Amino acid sequence: MCTNPLVRVLCLALLATLALLAAPPVGEGQQSKAIPRLCFLTLEPSTLQTRSPRFDAFFQTLRELGYVDGQSIIIDYMSAADHSERFPDLVAECLRRKADIIVPSTTPAAQAAKARYEYGPDCHDCARRPGGDRAGQ
Repeated sequence: MCTNPLVRVLCLALLATLALLAAPPVGEGQQSKAIPRLCFLTLEPSTLQTRSPRFDAFFQTLRELGYVDGQSIIIDYMSAADHSERFPDLVAECLRRKADIIVPSTTPAAQAAKARYEYGPDCHDCARRPGGDRAGQ
């Protein structure tokens, strides 16, 4: 099922997401479970309406594991509208929404998420720096 490199990356991201979501909180008593929030970042705006077939395996696996959008998980679909320079702002929006997981569907989206993680929430132009990371400074 996960033979295509892109599908393999999405499958691995899904498995990591589910492992994090399934882990019990440490040191907490009986609390109501919050519905996890997933931010799905894509470059093409059409992905939001048509659910591009290249992501079918990812969303199918979510459904097979019992995650239903709007019921047991909240999925925020965010598009850079063919402008990859918008990804840092979209990542910031995911953080404002307190996303439990960010799923980048492209390399520029992954680089923006990584830069935000490395430089912290106050970095507004991290991914726009030469090299896109600390090595590029």
